Order: sequence, then structure tokens, then C-alpha cells
Amino acid sequence: MVGFFPGFKMPFHAMNTIASRVWRPYGLENVMKTTNGFMLFQFKTEEELHAVLEKGPWMFGGKNIILQQRHPRFKFDKSNLLGFRGSGFGVQGSGFRVQG
Repeated sequence: MVGFFPGFKMPFHAMNTIASRVWRPYGLENVMKTTNGFMLFQFKTEEELHAVLEKGPWMFGGKNIILQQRHPRFKFDKSNLLGFRGSGFGVQGSGFRVQG
């Protein structure tokens, strides 16, 4: 799963700590950050990843996190994700599904 914080750069340690605490019960195995600010979240199974997406939207440290399942042709370009369709920005501590 790919994620980013629109308009905010969360320190990796803070993001990793929050993601691990909240998503470890959903099978989170690994968290990485790209040089252009995207976060990559690896889950044990695709079903667990979908459970996280379906329970969204999510906030980490009071900031909205935009989430999308990664696919083979995914382009790490935030402008492509900001034109998302789906539910609004209502947030309550939980992943934001982006459909494209």
C-alpha cells in the first residue's frame, strides 16, 4: 500500500511508530519511505491490506494520510492521487481509500 500526507512531511520515525501500533494487528510487516515523500506499507496478505483500506479514512498524528493499493504501473506522483474519487476528508484516526 502507498501513502502520503498532503501538505505535510511527517518524520519517518513518528509515522513508522504510529503505523506499527495501529496496523500491526492487521498484518503490517514493514514500513518504508521513498525519497519523494511516499510511504510504502507491506502487509502479510492482500486481505489484511484491504481491511485497513476499508476501515479508513485514517489520521496519523492529527494529519490525514492518503492511501492507495499499489499496482505494477503505479507512478509515484502525488498530483495523480490528489484527483481522487470517493469519500470526503472526514477523518477519525483511521486509511483513506483512493480510487483511480
